[in-house]
Amino acid sequence: MQPYPAPDDESAATGIGRSVRNDVQWVKMDLDPRPAGEVMIRYEYRASLVRLGIIPRDYPRPNTLDRRERAQGFEPKYCPVP
Repeated sequence: MQPYPAPDDESAATGIGRSVRNDVQWVKMDLDPRPAGEVMIRYEYRASLVRLGIIPRDYPRPNTLDRRERAQGFEPKYCPVP
């Protein structure tokens, strides 16, 4: 069985098992009571994100205008004669 390699400081990790000291400083700030901006984050299923145009479709969007322009209507072989 191979032992696990020692963690290096270049990898993301939680730091469990090590002692870390982070000094804290208090800073007095004159904050504006109103936010400069707001962000709303919502979670959606993939199908909804595709419909909203956020994620591209896996297939090209049908060209409905072209299909309409090429339409021939009913041909006699597709529509029975009354």
